[in-house]
Amino acid sequence: MSDHAATAAGRVSRLWAVDLLALFGRRAPAVPVGTYTTWSWPPTPTGYAEFRWTLEPRTDPSPVGYFWSHQVALVGGEAAYVGLQTVGSEPAGKIAIFSVWGGIDAEGPDYAASFGGEGTGMTVRIRYEWVPGRGERLGLRADGDGWWRAAVEGRLIGRIRVDAAWRGLASRSIMWTERYTPLLRTCADMGYAVAWFGTPLADGGVVPRHHHNHLGPHRGCPGSSVRDADGGVLHVMGAPG
Repeated sequence: MSDHAATAAGRVSRLWAVDLLALFGRRAPAVPVGTYTTWSWPPTPTGYAEFRWTLEPRTDPSPVGYFWSHQVALVGGEAAYVGLQTVGSEPAGKIAIFSVWGGIDAEGPDYAASFGGEGTGMTVRIRYEWVPGRGERLGLRADGDGWWRAAVEGRLIGRIRVDAAWRGLASRSIMWTERYTPLLRTCADMGYAVAWFGTPLADGGVVPRHHHNHLGPHRGCPGSSVRDADGGVLHVMGAPG
């Protein structure tokens, strides 16, 4: 079975299990419903050299762990993401993070290391005390010789090197919200996470052709939404009923 088929089959199995539990009057497990915005730019064979965007957390769901991420792909290579988290592990507390699957080297002012589990690669992180209601300007750009550099408000998060055969940033990216810790036992424990993502720009001003807002495909806890707002998109998870 292909990876895509296995993923689809697993999703159907989970949905069937939820329906079966409801049929027999048993409570289905609490599952977060993620929020997503897919952005599409004019295609280019070599990819883009830079993306820039603004991220404004509008609530602070700490100590619940949330990740506001912008995930990109490198032409001829793998995926990467840059964003803000409420609860880091190394370093602890609020952080900014940049990771690349398949990365081969990394350096940064606070933390740089390899990662495993869901694929392998390199990650760099810094302590970053973001606050609700303050827009944070983030950027990711090529830095020569296979290196990619991420920053927040002009402060270096770190640099990651990839295979020199990889090219620039692909013409499609995804902004998303994830609740990742602690283990969710009931929907009442979701935490309330709201963040606004500004429309991203490529190479100094190339605007996306279009975008698409959507929720995760599985059923789960109520309170998730994503919509256009204020020249960007507003992502909400755990909104009170």
